[in-house]
Amino acid sequence: MSRITQVHRILEQKHLDAIIILSDYNRRYLSGFTGTSGALIISKDKQYLITDFRYIDQATKQAPNYEIINRKSTIIGEIKELLHQENFENVGFEGHHVSYDTYLELNKSRISLISISNTVDKIRDVKDADEIALIQKAAKIVDETYDYILTVVKAGLLEKELKSKLE
Repeated sequence: MSRITQVHRILEQKHLDAIIILSDYNRRYLSGFTGTSGALIISKDKQYLITDFRYIDQATKQAPNYEIINRKSTIIGEIKELLHQENFENVGFEGHHVSYDTYLELNKSRISLISISNTVDKIRDVKDADEIALIQKAAKIVDETYDYILTVVKAGLLEKELKSKLE
């Protein structure tokens, strides 16, 4: 089951119109976007990625299934505007990743905010085939690096010398 399909299941189970994702980890997990500034809004019909001008090209490449929004104001301001435009009423948010001030600001938009704390995190707990393949690749690189280091490390070798051998 795809990651977005799992989010759609959460929307259905919790009777939500959309979910706001502000966590960097969950944003990357769900969209593939690795930029340091952004938020996701995922509804039953659309996925939005809000970011600023520095990341538009990157977002377009990394999150092709998302409508990219180049924010003109703060991320929270853009989220509020989008929630209003789409007439979303019941919106989930990551309660454990959202500050109280952010919650208060979002709450001004007259929507019903429902905490979905740890819900997306729990999806991340179960590794899919792609994640397992990446973990296996990383483990192989670590094994090869360790085997190589054993052949070059000797007493008196400086860390910077070892670093240059590894590069």
